[in-house]
Amino acid sequence: MDSVVIYPGRFHPFHKGHKSVYDTLVKRFGKNRVFIATSNKVDPPKSPFTFEEKRAMIALTGIDPSRVIQVKNPYQATEITDNYNPQNTIALFAVSDKDMAEDPRFSFKPKKDGSPSYYQPAQKNMEGFDKHGYILTIPTLQFNVLGKPMRSASEFRANFAKADTETQKAMITDLFGKYDSKIHNTLTQKINEHLIRADEILDKLIEMGADDHYILEACRRVDALSESIMNPRKSLFKELRKDASRLQGRYDKLRLIKPIKTLPNLVEPKKATKFMKRRAYSQMPEEITKFDNVDPMNSVIAIRGIGTMTIPQALTKVAEMSEAVSKLAQELDHKDIQDNIPRYMGLLKTYNDSIQEAYKELAQQRKRGGTKSRGIDKDITEAKDVSYKNWDHPESAEYSQYLEKTFGAPDEFTNEQTVWHNIDGFKRVVCRDEYILHCCPAPHYDFVYSYVDLEVPENLSDELANCSGSILIDHLKNEVGARCGSLTANATTLNFVMDVVAGRTEPTPEEYEKRILGMKDMFANGEKYELDWWPDEANDADPKNPFYENVIGDVINKFKTDFKKRDHLFAKGGVKEKPKVTPKQKPIPSGNPNEIR
Repeated sequence: MDSVVIYPGRFHPFHKGHKSVYDTLVKRFGKNRVFIATSNKVDPPKSPFTFEEKRAMIALTGIDPSRVIQVKNPYQATEITDNYNPQNTIALFAVSDKDMAEDPRFSFKPKKDGSPSYYQPAQKNMEGFDKHGYILTIPTLQFNVLGKPMRSASEFRANFAKADTETQKAMITDLFGKYDSKIHNTLTQKINEHLIRADEILDKLIEMGADDHYILEACRRVDALSESIMNPRKSLFKELRKDASRLQGRYDKLRLIKPIKTLPNLVEPKKATKFMKRRAYSQMPEEITKFDNVDPMNSVIAIRGIGTMTIPQALTKVAEMSEAVSKLAQELDHKDIQDNIPRYMGLLKTYNDSIQEAYKELAQQRKRGGTKSRGIDKDITEAKDVSYKNWDHPESAEYSQYLEKTFGAPDEFTNEQTVWHNIDGFKRVVCRDEYILHCCPAPHYDFVYSYVDLEVPENLSDELANCSGSILIDHLKNEVGARCGSLTANATTLNFVMDVVAGRTEPTPEEYEKRILGMKDMFANGEKYELDWWPDEANDADPKNPFYENVIGDVINKFKTDFKKRDHLFAKGGVKEKPKVTPKQKPIPSGNPNEIR
């Protein structure tokens, strides 16, 4: 069995304690198997840093930044696991002993039907990640910042915001093991004392059930401070004072007026943030404002535009309003029904939305485990809306639905990608919610990945990489992938790699471009591209395929125009025949790595 080790986390900021966990994993499993997974989610003050800023901090500790992968969900990290065979790869997720003790991210409790949960503690006989993911608990390094034990990132941010410049330099040195002025500048810009304090006040007001007016004002204050950090604006007054020559002879009548430092009304931020959504109770997301440690099902929740109350109190209100609606309907007073039922129905929807959101948050807490999960009803679930409607790129969503018509429902379906295993001559096909511009050999967009089992000599890696960035080679798994905009283009790319490995052609960019353009030229001229090893069950290479007529309209005419301009690539005779080859190694239909080598 192969293995991949993922160290997930928020890392706001990364520090020597995290570095010690990574070093332990590398020492045990080897650098090539270990990845750090973190997201690009920015939500000041608790999550102030972008992915690139976090990666720079990680590099400062001495870790190779290429081992740091941006993911949407660090505790799933499909952006990493999608590159491995789920049947014969063990997925290990590393968690520090400190995090498991204070705030467990994973639960090992059995499912409702009694079967084992997906995440299990690491053990001797482990299975592929199609069945289970395994949790490694790693001791973390204890170290001091300014002579005191480093307890939490939030405590560090609060202390850093209050410190003077020299103290901040000492704190950075203690945190990362060395000082760096660029990191210092990032921390200074993103960690703001006023925002931290304002956020604490807002949380306290909500917890106390304060009047809506005060909560609204606190939300506005947090929003404005958060916006100023994420989108800092330069002062025009200061810039013009630095370079007065910019005004000479152009704005002779212009007079500079000093800006007012305090405004009666705060400027509304442009970008929606977590705090903007809490601006008013009429727009606030439902959330548990006071968690009941003794009986979580009795926790206090916020009801839009109404106030706070416990979950049982909210359910009592629902029962009372439902009874009132029933009574109105029975009395047949049509004027009364017209005036009151819409109001009751609106209130019922508001209460229901809040209660359902509270159930989701409780389900999330139960999933994390720990003492706070005790007493939470085991039957409530963390509902997830998985749909193509949640994809950002309609082109990749439409192509994925096109594949479904031939190959059926995908084996895996998330709001980020769809995955099929062992279809159409490929080991795996992945259609991702992305639209990557690729300019070679002609401008197009990539979003579909196809993989086959093929052992590529390491001495050919650089040459193949130089041919195209769409060629993906994994020497550990003896797997080759292609990323393009269709199965046809992927099959053409993989066929080129097979011919190079078999010695049938040279690994040159010119040869690769010639094949890709030849395939597209055939398509533009109404000819179907064929390969002996690729069955093309979806008729993806057929120019008469209705999908291309319905989805991309006049793209065929565009191909005829664009690709016929590239005659210089065919100066030595062009593509006169449909390329047909019998590869030395064919893809494995079953996905079993033991069937060849």
